[in-house]
Amino acid sequence: MASRPGCNVASSTTREHPGYRKQDAAQETSALNINFNATALPPSINAPTNSECAQYIRKQILNAEVLKGLPLNNEYELIPFNHFTISRVYPIDLGLGKRVVEKPIGFKRKDLLEVLMKAVDILNKNLTQNSQEQKTSQRYALDDFLEGLYRIEPTTGTQYELYFRSKNKLGDHHHNNGYTKIVLMRPFAPLQSLITEQLPGPKEKELIHVILPLSGRTSTFQSFMEKFVKIGLKTDRHVCLTVVYFGEEGLSEARSIMSRVIRTKNSGASAKNLRLLALNETFSRGKGLRVGAERVWDGEAGNSAKDVLLFMCDVDVVFSARFLDRCRWNTKPGKKVYYPVVFSLYNPHVVYTLQGREVPPETEQLVISRDTGFWRDFGYGMTCQYRSDFLKVRGFDEDIVGWGGEDVMLYRKYVRSNMKVIRATDPGIFHIWHPKVCSGTPGGQKLSPDQYRACIRSRALNEASHAQLGFLAFRDDIAANSSPAKYPPAPPAPPAPHHHPQQAPPQKRAAKSGVGTPGGGQPGGSVAGKGPSS
Repeated sequence: MASRPGCNVASSTTREHPGYRKQDAAQETSALNINFNATALPPSINAPTNSECAQYIRKQILNAEVLKGLPLNNEYELIPFNHFTISRVYPIDLGLGKRVVEKPIGFKRKDLLEVLMKAVDILNKNLTQNSQEQKTSQRYALDDFLEGLYRIEPTTGTQYELYFRSKNKLGDHHHNNGYTKIVLMRPFAPLQSLITEQLPGPKEKELIHVILPLSGRTSTFQSFMEKFVKIGLKTDRHVCLTVVYFGEEGLSEARSIMSRVIRTKNSGASAKNLRLLALNETFSRGKGLRVGAERVWDGEAGNSAKDVLLFMCDVDVVFSARFLDRCRWNTKPGKKVYYPVVFSLYNPHVVYTLQGREVPPETEQLVISRDTGFWRDFGYGMTCQYRSDFLKVRGFDEDIVGWGGEDVMLYRKYVRSNMKVIRATDPGIFHIWHPKVCSGTPGGQKLSPDQYRACIRSRALNEASHAQLGFLAFRDDIAANSSPAKYPPAPPAPPAPHHHPQQAPPQKRAAKSGVGTPGGGQPGGSVAGKGPSS
């Protein structure tokens, strides 16, 4: 929503209703009010002149679908508006299952408030210029704003259509004088080159320390280790793994799994890049990550004072070599941390049974489409950051045990700091579906009410898409009107796990968001991409 550097732009048209006569677009453009205010710029950017600003802004406005309609190739090219009032935004772009109404906060609130104040200023200037003719009794204020629309065209700018209650004439205190519409646009600037940076090559890549808290779930851990050897040790080759294991049950088996990997010929594994730390206490993901971060590898780091790059992982996660590159690219000590949005796979027994197919091997399930999974935008457990930054913000809340909550606490610390948080969808990291139980923790502790609601919501989100759940809910009706071969019997319920899953979405964010998933098309939808090569 930024204008060209050095140009402070206010472009608007005002219409009175009723009685407004539509004018030609060229006439409206010539009446645009464009103001300029030179501001401080980085040395690499040359300040534009006022004439350059005016010329570029008029070009942007004429290219935008704001003064006139533009022919589009199909219905998918149309950019819808978002409706808003002074205190609420009704977003169109969040999709099924997201918040359908929200309070404008942060940059969005700043943007809309600036637009409304500009509109009020323009309306009051018009009143002053036409004071004798209009004979209005008072000036416009924010209270006169009724509602508005806004949308962002990626190449031209942000458009706003605002509706105000028109001011009554002097002496007329009872008659409704109609409404005034004002159209504003915040034109986008030309592209500016800010940074050009050479990244390290394959031989100079920084070592990533993967930290994996674990309790039980040894069969899943066996599968994780097979993929870690293939991607981390054989492909990337600049990765080491620290497993922080809680409790006695399954500990010897976990040790055996790691020992077998080290003994396997050409695995790339050794005591220098694989290790297990045992803690005989109740599972706490936050404590496990803190212990793994503090006990750095002496052979690689030299001493505990040297900084290292951490990837905080879970046993249900699959990642690619390209993801490990992004982990390096999007982190910098004291500057930025990486919080990828993981693609979470649905229950394969539901996804593929509804398509009349057998469940394929896991590697063939790593497909990004609306029928195979969803972007886990409420999860903050997977993160890449430097050890110094993790310790500086004092890491996780270790009082949280069981299911969820510690992830978002750490995330909020970074959001509230001066660190740059890189939050982006990443097609190279997947959360593998697994059964969930919400009865309590492996140690027998019950979940808090917030944790329980978040767990139940996560079960619903992880099971299947909205459409797939609908097919299951209305299976009897569908079967009565369709061929039995087209809709096979419902998939059997998978066995419940012995332990509670360790990865969890944040409590408060999960409680606020509704149940559902983005997209949710019918089974057999088109494939958008594949994870292993991403």
